Amino acid sequence: MKKIYIILFAFVIVLLGLILVTFKKETSTPNLNLSISSSWIKEFVGNNKILSQPIYYNGNLFIQTSSAIYSLDAISGNLLWETKIPPFQSSDIFYDSLPMRINDTFLIVLLEANTIAAFNSKNGDLLWVSNEIPFVPNAYSDKSISIYDLEIQNDLVFVSRWNNTLAAYNIVSGSLVWNKVIPPRTTLDIIPYREKVLLNTLDTLYFYNNKDGTEVGNLSHYGDTQGNLLEDDTLYIAFDNGKCSVAALNLETRTYKWCISPFENYYFSHPVLFISDGDYVYIYTHEKIIAISKEGIINWAIKPSTQIERVYINNSSLYAVNAYMINSIRIENGVEKEILIIEEQNSKWLPIIEENLMFIFEINKIYAYKN
Repeated sequence: MKKIYIILFAFVIVLLGLILVTFKKETSTPNLNLSISSSWIKEFVGNNKILSQPIYYNGNLFIQTSSAIYSLDAISGNLLWETKIPPFQSSDIFYDSLPMRINDTFLIVLLEANTIAAFNSKNGDLLWVSNEIPFVPNAYSDKSISIYDLEIQNDLVFVSRWNNTLAAYNIVSGSLVWNKVIPPRTTLDIIPYREKVLLNTLDTLYFYNNKDGTEVGNLSHYGDTQGNLLEDDTLYIAFDNGKCSVAALNLETRTYKWCISPFENYYFSHPVLFISDGDYVYIYTHEKIIAISKEGIINWAIKPSTQIERVYINNSSLYAVNAYMINSIRIENGVEKEILIIEEQNSKWLPIIEENLMFIFEINKIYAYKN
């Protein structure tokens, strides 16, 4: 009888061990079926297509289509205002590069590839339209005068054009304040910084006084630039350079704090983007995410199991979004956790994630999800 009890006891121990191992395996495996609930859908009918990357600001979504500007309540999807705009006539080739910027009062958009317009961001009223294009010799083609980038800083709107100019417009009146011509460059990213405005080109960073456009310095890059992030007095920037592909630049002293090469292949075939949570700077391409300390030390690197379109931070967790599947992977200390499956859609624009909401954009449709 004693022998039977011993056998039963041993059997129970083995069974508990198997259950424990199975449970441990299950809890350490990412959940591949955690769903995100659909909140609302907005569809634009006919040929009314979304033309620029939508933006989120103070709880509202702002969308530019081929016939109107819209403001939607982000939680409910309710229309706050709609302002009709003239249909685009000659800008098909620029649809993927129509920037839109906003502050508490102004929404700045493009009505043509070379025309800027300002709307009241609270009610959609048209405030001004400016097609005052600075003259540049040999800037004869439509593309040469089209706008590459625009940014808002206080009472100024900065505009860079393919004709290698940087111009400042008064945000209240739309009048031209100053214009600068630079040597031919292929990238013209604008970075407002304190009393200056920076123009980040492919191989040089230019510093201008934001009031009169006077050049106050420039700095040659280590290689072709592929992305940047401004945080306080530091510009984090990526280069196509084997010995220095990610760097931190002190803008006050115009000196590099550090420069490292965290990628095996330093030639980036995809866009390089940055995001920061205050403690770490995250640099990512379509294939990899790397967490770097403010001192230039790599904390971790990961190749997620999905192509990356956008990385965002929500409730102290890092998420990588694939805009084509559509899914979202939660990453904790460089390790994949839940994979949040939504559904297969073909997203033209980058997703927006704010607080507990995710927005996916097709050519003429918006999907809102609650996480």
